[in-house]
Amino acid sequence: MFTFYDIINADGDVMSSRMDRYKDETPELKKRTELKADLYRNDVDNLSRLDLNSNISVLKDDASNIDVDKIREMLDKRYRENTPKRKSIEIDSHIDEYEEESDLYDTKEYDINEILAKAKTTKKVDYNEERLRKLTNTNQDILQNLNLSPKKDKYEEEQELMTLIDTITKLELENREKAEKEASDLLNLNNTEEILNLENSFFTGNLAVTDKDYEDFKDLQSDIKSNSILIKVLIFIFIILFIAAIIILLNHFLSLGLF
Repeated sequence: MFTFYDIINADGDVMSSRMDRYKDETPELKKRTELKADLYRNDVDNLSRLDLNSNISVLKDDASNIDVDKIREMLDKRYRENTPKRKSIEIDSHIDEYEEESDLYDTKEYDINEILAKAKTTKKVDYNEERLRKLTNTNQDILQNLNLSPKKDKYEEEQELMTLIDTITKLELENREKAEKEASDLLNLNNTEEILNLENSFFTGNLAVTDKDYEDFKDLQSDIKSNSILIKVLIFIFIILFIAAIIILLNHFLSLGLF
């Protein structure tokens, strides 16, 4: 018969076996230095290639006079050896359409004038054809925009048409009023010039009185005098007749017995 202590010991053995199993299955973690050992090894190799005493050959003779060309040559040689070389790609020789462009751009001349001169000599541009091509492209773009634009409502089109007609009518009226005003101004200017010409002619003696005009003036003066005498006689006769009529009326109504 099992006792309580036997059961506890049995449970303890089971738990310990489970922990041992998990302990055996857990992998051992590596250190960071072990994981990156290759990277550190490459850095160490690169540092080992550096020869710190290589500059002594350049500076040992005369430290005050440094040979810059020799230093440049040494650096170029060292970096050229460490630089990875690119593999060349073979290009078929029968491809001729890119030869002109390669000749144009594969140059060590950095003078812009020489590059432009070479471009002009190697390539001739037909400006009429180029202009026609640009015009064709522009027309195509316009047609595409017209086709892609949404159709307007019929009412909106009528409104735009009426607005356009009103604008044209308004412009025509303004132009007509402007033309009439200019014509009237021109007529007023002509009338002013005629008046000025008459005044100038009067003051310059063009309207001078001649002898014939003086005789006509005398005849007119005599006619006026004769007419004035006749008018006076007629007025006197009219006054006498008026007085006689008054006397006759008074005699008739008042019975004066004058007649």
